[in-house]
Amino acid sequence: MKPKSLEVFNEETNVNFYCWQIIIHGFFLSKLMKKYLPSGPQSQTAHLVKDHGLSAIEVPSWLRLGRFLMRKLRKQQVSLSQLIVEHQFLGDRIYGLYQEIDSRDLRGVKTEEFIAWFKQLWQDFVDLNGVGLVPVVSDYYHSYLSIELNDILKKRNLTDALRQEHLNLLMNPDRPNIPWHEQLDLLSLVHKHKDLKTLKRSAAFRGHLKKYEWLNYGYQGPAIKPEDFLARAAKLLKDKRKLKSELAAHRNYFKRINARQRQIEKKLQLTRREKYLFESARVFTYLKGYRIDVRHYFHFICDLMFAELGRRFRVPLIWFHYAERPEILALLRGKKINKKAILKRYRGMFWFIEQHKRPRFVPRSQVKAFYKKYIRSQDVQDATELIGQPAYLGKARGRVKIVNSVKDVTKVEHGDILVAITTNPDLLPAMYRANAFVTDTGGITSHVAIVARELKKPCVIGTKFATKVFKDGDLVEVDANKGIVRKIK
Repeated sequence: MKPKSLEVFNEETNVNFYCWQIIIHGFFLSKLMKKYLPSGPQSQTAHLVKDHGLSAIEVPSWLRLGRFLMRKLRKQQVSLSQLIVEHQFLGDRIYGLYQEIDSRDLRGVKTEEFIAWFKQLWQDFVDLNGVGLVPVVSDYYHSYLSIELNDILKKRNLTDALRQEHLNLLMNPDRPNIPWHEQLDLLSLVHKHKDLKTLKRSAAFRGHLKKYEWLNYGYQGPAIKPEDFLARAAKLLKDKRKLKSELAAHRNYFKRINARQRQIEKKLQLTRREKYLFESARVFTYLKGYRIDVRHYFHFICDLMFAELGRRFRVPLIWFHYAERPEILALLRGKKINKKAILKRYRGMFWFIEQHKRPRFVPRSQVKAFYKKYIRSQDVQDATELIGQPAYLGKARGRVKIVNSVKDVTKVEHGDILVAITTNPDLLPAMYRANAFVTDTGGITSHVAIVARELKKPCVIGTKFATKVFKDGDLVEVDANKGIVRKIK
């Protein structure tokens, strides 16, 4: 590995090593991934301190993968339908095992059965992240697909506003995801029961809670509480006259989206190749969301098993969150293992993997030297202006609020500028109130870009350093027409 060849390209909060190692193993070890890409990245790191994670990747190999995939997409050589089938096959298998495990009284399950469950879950989740690398590498960090789609529309001599409108529509996923199904089910329940008291007592509502309790579980929960569903139901019941029309609109949403997409394709006279590229963006956006949904119930069921195994082997949940998979198997098989050393990883750990080599931990005493030798960094302490990629056009001014976890949501007030490493569905209440969004990471198919287009709010993504340059209370201007975010003195 060459000096200064790595660059931090992902930062997340409320994570754990258990999940990150499986995702990264998918990028490096999955045979399914190699049906679409020649390899994974050359090397990658995972640096975690108290559930806050930084991941660095070998940039030249990542850019090569992005260019390789774009060449295949331009030649229409990626089977999008097969990619969907493989994601859904693995997701369905994981969900089937989730249902089996969730239906059992884990106190009576033998350790050998836990081992069998873990092996199947791990293999399927590794492969899901392997094929999931294809949507990620299409646009993340380098924005190759975003640039290509923008260039297609620029050739049509559209105004900036019309180009943005068409881009939003043509990239909008054209198939339902799990949250869409949950919202449909909830709307149907509310419409049927008419009042909150009757709904709360119904068996159907209890079934709904059980079916979707894992939704938005993230890396380590918590599970959705009954009162969260009831709060949404109460909001729907505020105007009962609109319930029927809202239910019909939700059912017909994708039918309308498909019709409008075909109209725009015809109006713009898109070529077959151009239609395929926009379809790729729609599929990739859908699959990125699908993989996250699977991750939610994967972690939900793993944590249920960890809770029972922790009781048996007298280790806390956090031990499992910072153990390697062979270490978990060794514990379950009764082998001698240094439990205290694994627990210490929570306070700080650095893990490193290269192609064709075994992953290894870098001792804490050597982490600083590793960063200095291998990881490229930029000094941005005195920066007052950052450049990123526009995800939705427009301008906005407001006070910065840094939002990196659910606990930060309440500090965002109407008119603020939400600045985050990245966003997820847990941050939606804050996103509804904010005037604009700015993120360190992300591509045009990322969660923040999708929400910005839905809410029609200015958004600049991929600034890399916004959460480090700006502080809560800074007055900033977001110029998403040019992709510039500047501090106002």
